[in-house]
Amino acid sequence: MWPAKGNGMNLKLDSKVHCFAAEPHSTFIRIVVAIGGQEVAFETAVLGRLRHGYRVLRLRGMSGTRIEICHLFVRIRHGGEQQNLWATPRQLRVRALLMDHERSETESTIQQSQLDEIATLKQEIAQLKARQ
Repeated sequence: MWPAKGNGMNLKLDSKVHCFAAEPHSTFIRIVVAIGGQEVAFETAVLGRLRHGYRVLRLRGMSGTRIEICHLFVRIRHGGEQQNLWATPRQLRVRALLMDHERSETESTIQQSQLDEIATLKQEIAQLKARQ
């Protein structure tokens, strides 16, 4: 953390955080204030519930209780949507079912060809026995 010369109560940090979530209403964001690598305050929010604009987050101590006059002033901007390159659970299930179906078809084709080969061998054996 950088010292705020002559302004320790109103430290200004010019940092940006970009969050992408497939399910923003089921995704939590945890904002932590750390000094010397040790966490001293935090706040947690549901990402999908953070409205656009300037917001004040009341920080909590590590015990979870709110710290009096300890706030974080943030600007929330929703920057549009990103293309989801990950498969959804439904797409993964469909893909797995297709793979299982293809595998079972391949196995049944192999089994059928083996059965046909066995039948051919039995016929050849029967013909050889008939010649004797």
